[in-house]
Amino acid sequence: MGGYAPMRNSFPAPPPGPGPLPYSAPHGPPPGPYGAPYDYNGPYEGGPHAYSHAAPSPAGSPGGAGEAAVVGESGMSPIGKLIPMHRRFHSRGWTALPQFEIAFLPFDAQGLRAQILNSPHLRDNPLNDLFDGSKGIYFNFAAQGPAYERFQAACPWLDAMYRQMRHHPQANAFVLNALVLPVGTPAQAHYDSTLGTWPVGVNVLYVDIPEDMEGGELELYSTAVHKYVPGRKPLQRVRPQVGMLCRFRGDMFHKVNSMKRGSRPRISLVLEEYVLADPTRVAMGG
Repeated sequence: MGGYAPMRNSFPAPPPGPGPLPYSAPHGPPPGPYGAPYDYNGPYEGGPHAYSHAAPSPAGSPGGAGEAAVVGESGMSPIGKLIPMHRRFHSRGWTALPQFEIAFLPFDAQGLRAQILNSPHLRDNPLNDLFDGSKGIYFNFAAQGPAYERFQAACPWLDAMYRQMRHHPQANAFVLNALVLPVGTPAQAHYDSTLGTWPVGVNVLYVDIPEDMEGGELELYSTAVHKYVPGRKPLQRVRPQVGMLCRFRGDMFHKVNSMKRGSRPRISLVLEEYVLADPTRVAMGG
């Protein structure tokens, strides 16, 4: 992929009313929010290099297909777990998708914040040890079938957000979680692979960001990174804003910096989109 054209200095107002964002064609420059070109002077840092990096096909023997690859800041996931994920991602042509996109989504942020914090499904760290100190709501389901129907019945308000955030037409299985990060709690460096393989894409919607927040940025790294190295420059550093929807490719290594200061927790919705051979095997968790 080549570098993308610079953006304008401001985002256009989102269109009225809820609805899905347009799907980006897998070839050529991705659109900015609602079709606008990207703005490097916007609320995130980076440059053309951030969009032109393609993951190389790694050499080595394949490991067990379908294994999860979760990488902590102090260790390295076995390369045997990452190689089959790289190969599947390449063989399906997904490396032609844009690595990173920003848009703004119209929704009732205060109402959604209250529903998340008051939900009976909210519990301590529903993910893994990389999210120690967090709270969250977690569901996984196929695009159709009993698991999705149970999710709809359990959280219709989250289902409405899922419908707005969903992006990739081929996706047939999903992980949706609300992530509540208090002051001092990072999300350590990792790949998203909750269903045992990389998703085609990840969507992060920022629901509540303290006005006095220091830290709490999302950092996106090379698709070929297997270990977090302190001081490594990210391809993108995203400074969250309420209503911002950040999309990135499922093979991107990433982390959330610790929020050093803030009058309340940082809240986001994360939707992982998967293309599985048999999505009916995904049972609802939550």
